[in-house]
Amino acid sequence: MTIECAKELLAGFKAIFGTTKSHQKEKASGATVHAACDRFRILLELSVPIDDPEVYIATWLTISEILGSVDEQCKDVARFYFPCVEIVHIALGNTVDPVKPVPAKAVSKTSVHSEIKKNIQSAKSNILGRLFPSTYQFMAEGTDLNWHTELYKAAIDLKEQNYDQESATDFLQSATRKYLGYLDDHDLAVIDDVYRNRGGKYEFRENNKSGQKVLVSSNAAVFVPPTEDTLLEEFNREISRRKKSMAQTYTFISSAFDLFIRLESAALTLIGAKTGSGKTTCNLNLVVALLRESNFTKKILIISNEESLSETYSKIACLFLGYNWKTEYKNLKNEILEIEIQAAVALIQKTVTVITSNDTYDTTNLEDVKSILEHAKYFEDKYAVVILDYLQTITNSKDPNLN
Repeated sequence: MTIECAKELLAGFKAIFGTTKSHQKEKASGATVHAACDRFRILLELSVPIDDPEVYIATWLTISEILGSVDEQCKDVARFYFPCVEIVHIALGNTVDPVKPVPAKAVSKTSVHSEIKKNIQSAKSNILGRLFPSTYQFMAEGTDLNWHTELYKAAIDLKEQNYDQESATDFLQSATRKYLGYLDDHDLAVIDDVYRNRGGKYEFRENNKSGQKVLVSSNAAVFVPPTEDTLLEEFNREISRRKKSMAQTYTFISSAFDLFIRLESAALTLIGAKTGSGKTTCNLNLVVALLRESNFTKKILIISNEESLSETYSKIACLFLGYNWKTEYKNLKNEILEIEIQAAVALIQKTVTVITSNDTYDTTNLEDVKSILEHAKYFEDKYAVVILDYLQTITNSKDPNLN
């Protein structure tokens, strides 16, 4: 389907059309090479948010029937999307009303209803799983060990967690930044080998006692119940792992920061510099790195007493998307860029909490800041990082001796 055809089919709906990186390019999928054509995404605005996976699937199926030709992978509610290369069309019109799924009694009456039920079950079984920390580390930093062994292990993890081959290849491409900068033919063959289910060199198995998954040879024997000695060994390994974790350092999206700043977990770090030197940018670099590393699962708290709420979120969004906040966003008013930034902000707000001075708190007041930190300790989802920006602007206190 062409972009122009899709625009005609969705005429009257509020929509954004954006091209992907494979737009009008040949696309390889295993041994098959697909001809260049229009490849794009369509964002349709809903009249109300959808928080039920079955409603999402029913709505998706309705839209797909209008279009007739869509990517089946998009019905996965947990699918990850890379940013569009270019926004090529913005249409004004009506919003889309979510479609309620057909009740179970009526499903068998028509083939359409049967298809809806089948696709809902398929989507539930295809939700992406959580990757191993070692896989995230490999994708972020590469490895000093045997390259192809670690690549093979990471590819298996991605496949086990329901990532398709194209997405896995895109993710593993990031591991090459310190090396060639791209996956060579041998690397691609390794990934293809995993997804074709050949070789069988490794597989993930679950320890029945601990419930943890470990990577073992596909020919390894099944797990046997652990003895007291093996439990003690496992306990000592866990203690060693935790000690190593405490010494772990957080990394930034900009390697320049890593050369000069060492941020350790379970520690308090003070960053000082002259005004305008980039202290806030440094902090937000850390925020974006944590969001990427954890796939938006780590909670982050920012207490700001200088930047506004909107400025803080838009700066994080710009770093996340690769835009310069001052020269590309603040000084150049671009409607399409604004839409992209606000979409990123909506995603970031799910895991990043920013508190500025408001009717409840004064973030320049010592007692209020202490109160925020005390509340943070009892937050249901523990914060991985708390950032106070800035310390020197806490300038007043309810205690006259301190004030």
